Amino acid sequence: MRLAAFPRLAGLVQRLALAVLPEPVLYRLLHLYVRRTPRPTLDTARDDRIVVPQAGLELHVYWSDVPGVGAGPSASLFVAREEVIRFDCFGGGDGHMHLNPQQAMLASGPPAPRLYFPRGSREDHVARAVFEIVANASAAMKTNRLRRVREFPLDDRCLEVAAREMATHMAELMERYGRAREQRMGAQTT
Repeated sequence: MRLAAFPRLAGLVQRLALAVLPEPVLYRLLHLYVRRTPRPTLDTARDDRIVVPQAGLELHVYWSDVPGVGAGPSASLFVAREEVIRFDCFGGGDGHMHLNPQQAMLASGPPAPRLYFPRGSREDHVARAVFEIVANASAAMKTNRLRRVREFPLDDRCLEVAAREMATHMAELMERYGRAREQRMGAQTT
């Protein structure tokens, strides 16, 4: 029997576990026993490019089309196999980021809480993502519950290079998928 098949029971078990176990212990248990599907491998993501600026660090850059949320370039920074920051550069008022999305969902449930970007174009949101990854990746790592993430020896120069590669690939994705979507939407209105 899978607990996920019974959402009310799963929610009750989660609340009980949160009340009884210290959150770091609960989060460690979650990592040991729950198989998660990384966002870049879901059906809502395509054209995933992986940038590896240093050993133990992966920056996935991909196109997201999340029904009811938005579409645009996205990126997920994994440190020691843990997603630390996710950027969804959807434009308008829909662009946002997630800090430590798996641990945030443990406390709040899905979807992971969002920190919204100021209103702007997809390009504005990509620029904001570049700033956030360079300026705040190490701070996000320090708030993670896993010691291997908190103590990871991040090379800031490597991360800056990866952020520039992220921006370049995101521009390519906007050209490829964004224009096609705009053309489809324009054809629907004519």
